[in-house]
Order: sequence, then structure tokens, then C-alpha cells
Amino acid sequence: MPKPIATICIPTYNRSKLIQERALKSALAQDFPDYEILIVDHGSTDNTEEELKKYLHKEDYYGNSVKYIKIPQNSGIVSTARNLGAKEAKGDYIVFLDDDNELSPHFLSKTIACIESCGEDISAITSGRVVKHKDYEEYAPPYENERFISLDWGWLIKRKVFDVIQYDENMFFHEDADFGLQYTSRFGYYALDIPLQIAYAAEIGESHSSPNSRMINSMEYYLEKNMKYYEYQNNELRYLYRLMGRRCYMGGWRLKGLGYFWKSFWIVKSFKAFKHLFFILFGWKTYNWFMCKEERK
Repeated sequence: MPKPIATICIPTYNRSKLIQERALKSALAQDFPDYEILIVDHGSTDNTEEELKKYLHKEDYYGNSVKYIKIPQNSGIVSTARNLGAKEAKGDYIVFLDDDNELSPHFLSKTIACIESCGEDISAITSGRVVKHKDYEEYAPPYENERFISLDWGWLIKRKVFDVIQYDENMFFHEDADFGLQYTSRFGYYALDIPLQIAYAAEIGESHSSPNSRMINSMEYYLEKNMKYYEYQNNELRYLYRLMGRRCYMGGWRLKGLGYFWKSFWIVKSFKAFKHLFFILFGWKTYNWFMCKEERK
């Protein structure tokens, strides 16, 4: 098989059924004729490897095949799987796909056509997402000309980018935002305002609803590493402090959390900022209620 133009890399961990129903199914359904699918199993202890064997080395109509790599033990650092995927990818372009999300069948054809029509200063393409909640769905437009982006899954990225930067394997959390900052300080991107990704919103109680010390330490590491990018960016720094404060409260570190909310208020002393400081005093559940109310305005 000749060298593929693109690689869809799917990191996974203990989701043998879900990866087949969502990520892998959508990756196999691409209408672009020249790509590979690379699954990086980050130390699964369920039957993921057994389940995926039926897909390995079986070419589809276009001659594309599925490849599988297993990391012996899960480190909890998703950057490890992504960096290994980037290293092993054969395509000129790489797109990471979370195992519980999906790509539109037109993702590769649309994004590759777009990036090949752009100049050399464009090294990645992002697009809109359809976000599916339990009872409804909504369209989330892509970032446009933003410095502070979370560069996670669903981006078509030139392979050569990873010769310059990688995901930080010291970060348990916030690695997507860190990679985004490293990226936008060196490369440009273009946003396609069309729905080419499908994301499934986490239900209450899932994901990072109960932060631990590893997450908090990772966020503080992120802040120390990237503070230089926040110079003269008061709104972004204020938001980051509030996010860190909320995570600390949710994890049980109330005094540390209050300290971050105070820093957020001190950056831009306004009535709106004071309301954030006021409501967090009653706990993170009350603060979440306040935030939901604010977002509906």
C-alpha cells in the first residue's frame, strides 16, 4: 500500500464497545480514499485488544487498513498516547479522534481540500461540532483567530508540526490548552464553520467532576509554564484563575480555590467579577447554579 495522505489516530482505554460504535465506525466511513486508521491502546485491561482484532489488516474498499499499537500500562497521561500516535503515523496529516466521539464522513475530504488550498502559514484546520446532549443537540462553531485554544481532537494537523512541538507528557490535565498555546505561538490555522465533528457531552458525575491533587498540580504546572503568554491578557488570565478556583473547590481545597477567585477578582475589579467571588463562598454547587444562570442571559 502506498504512503497514506492522512492518519486518523484514536487513543483508547477500556472502551472496547464504545470505540466500535463511535470513533472507529466514523473513521471507517470516511469518503476520502487515501488514509490510515491508527488505534493507540493506552494499557486497556478489558477486552479491547480482542475486540479490535477483527479490524486489523482488513482493507476497506479503498485499500485502507486499521493498525493497532498497545502501550503496556496506562499512565493516565493522554499525551503519551497522542505523541506515540504522531510518531507512528504515516500520513502527511494527522487527526486525533477521541474514542467516544465521531467524525463526519466528509471530515477528511473537506479539511484536506481546505488545507491544500491555504498558504504555507496554515498548518491545521479546525471545524464546527455538533454537540449531543441527553435530550437535545447544538452546534458549536470553531475557534477563529484565537490565541488561547484547546487543541485536542478533531483538528487536521500537518505531520511536520510534531517535529517541532508535542503534547506535554508531564501534564495530567490541561494538556490540550498547553498544546494549543505552543501551536498558536508558532503556526497558523484556519476554521471551517461547518459541522464536521460530533461530540457527546458528558453527563453530570462523569469526566472531571471530582478533581484530585494530580489535576490541580497539573493546572498549576500549566500556569507556571505558560504565564508569559498571559501577559497583557487580563480576560484570559481572569478566566483561568476562576477555572482553577472552581476545580479546587470541587476537589475540597476551599482556601486554595478562594485564593484563585480572589486573584481573578483583583485582575479586573468589577461588579460581575465580584459576583463570581461572592457565589463561590457558598460552595461549588451554588457557584455552578450561578454560572448556568449567567450563561442563559
